[in-house]
Amino acid sequence: MSEENSHESPFLLIENDQVFYLEKEETNIGRGNHNDLIILDVQVSRTHAKIKEVNQRFLLMDLGSSGGTYVNDTRVEQKILLPDDTILLSGSYKMVFMQDRSNLPPDTKLYSVGISQEKSSLSTTSIKIPTVSFPEDED
Repeated sequence: MSEENSHESPFLLIENDQVFYLEKEETNIGRGNHNDLIILDVQVSRTHAKIKEVNQRFLLMDLGSSGGTYVNDTRVEQKILLPDDTILLSGSYKMVFMQDRSNLPPDTKLYSVGISQEKSSLSTTSIKIPTVSFPEDED
């Protein structure tokens, strides 16, 4: 579904065209079904990271993940996010923290992957990551 409204909540830009709005005080990210943003990638931990709003700023926290959480190519335990910060989970899954749409090219079409405010099991969002194939080893 195309997101055409003037939604002004900070968001994560995923794969350059998918949006996950940060509308809750805390957003849990990981592979497990209990997360708000579910990432189906075996390199991402079941409970990987959390983004928490603190005094109108957004704090990214690694939750003891095995692969780590990176901001702008630096591994972090926690970090206040700035607009256009690039977040990598386990060094492979990329998201960009955005405060508004003003830095996007004017013709960018965004597609919402999760904007539900309801506190129910239906408010989670799954994102399918393409399968990566590795060449067979030749002995």
